[in-house]
Amino acid sequence: MVRTLFEVGPFRVHIYGVLLAVAFVVGSLWATRAARRRGIPEERILSLIGWILISSIIGARLHFVLAHPSSYEDPLQLFRIWEGGLTLYGGLIAAILVSFFYLRRHRIGFRPVADAIAPALALGEGIARIGCFLNGCCFGRACEAAIGVHYPPDSYAEMALGDTAVYPSQLFLSVGMIALFVLLWRIERHLPTAGRLFGLYLLGQGTLRYAVDFSRYYEPVDRLHLLGGAIQTESQLVALVLAILGLLLLLRTRERARGEPEGRRT
Repeated sequence: MVRTLFEVGPFRVHIYGVLLAVAFVVGSLWATRAARRRGIPEERILSLIGWILISSIIGARLHFVLAHPSSYEDPLQLFRIWEGGLTLYGGLIAAILVSFFYLRRHRIGFRPVADAIAPALALGEGIARIGCFLNGCCFGRACEAAIGVHYPPDSYAEMALGDTAVYPSQLFLSVGMIALFVLLWRIERHLPTAGRLFGLYLLGQGTLRYAVDFSRYYEPVDRLHLLGGAIQTESQLVALVLAILGLLLLLRTRERARGEPEGRRT
């Protein structure tokens, strides 16, 4: 575990924050380049990326605070995001909603832009989850298999489960999301109809998160028991909704592609 990279006076530079910044920069560069290839105005994409940054941070923080209200009795704690307390789905949903309304206002199609950004989202999460692993957050349940990892005494895992090995759930997601990025990148040219690449991203991301969450540790109070235990966490519920939306988008764009002449699928 490498929670702190270095300290400058009273300030600490955390590995999670650094990798989160790296994920955003790398994803932004990829999305900008992909949008340029699709003929989308670069200035609009750069402006949209700024809105995505702001909205994702607010959404990620708001979702976490609503899920843990007792931890934020002091209003000033709401602004201390460097201390942790962000959720991926809160940020993702907020970014999608803000992007939709921003693009609609500027009369730019949502689906082509979503396709350009989809691989970047997968790559960014793949990088960010490495930060989760090194930071020690989002760890897995107790694990007796050889793949189990031990965190040091001052880690979140040790405080929750004691001196025991846990599943490296963060790395499961990291490997899965990087693999999804490679898939989206390689088949992008074979999915010319707008919206199909984004639909595949939603289906892949939702399916991966749903599966990996079975290995992840949650406090008993945060666990659900829906559909006979098929859905055990709020994140799994959201993941299934996103996966279904992705599948519906793929089916809809498939029907659209059948009715379009070759060369006009945009």
